[in-house]
Amino acid sequence: MSVAEALKTIASGYNYTETDLFFYKENWHSPMHHGSFSASTQEAALHNINTRIISAHQTYPELDWLMLTWGTAYVYEQKKTGKIVGNCHKLPEDQFIRRRLTVEEIVTEYTSLLTGMIMRNDRLKILLTVSLFATCETGCWTTS
Repeated sequence: MSVAEALKTIASGYNYTETDLFFYKENWHSPMHHGSFSASTQEAALHNINTRIISAHQTYPELDWLMLTWGTAYVYEQKKTGKIVGNCHKLPEDQFIRRRLTVEEIVTEYTSLLTGMIMRNDRLKILLTVSLFATCETGCWTTS
């Protein structure tokens, strides 16, 4: 779901603000971004994030292919906001609920997202794959 949220952010050109960040261990972080976007000031963190979003948003109409690799159906929801996060930034685990998405949640979210993306760019082809390594982290199984 965090990947779906990132794609919606890119498609809309959303501009992150101070309210999207939190301060932890001397840096400002976004719960939706890798630590490489974090910074010691809000301004720098927002610059790192928004510069990348603007670039991706401008490139979006030119996409021919989108390749998505799903890793796991488990997500972390921030207790305070109820939102799924893309990065916990090593915050205490008691601030999150780990849960498994339902098939319906995944299908509903991605059907809407991918349909909308194709409607805005009729050249777009989408390749979906599943990461076996991420799946094995939460319990492997075999088929015969």
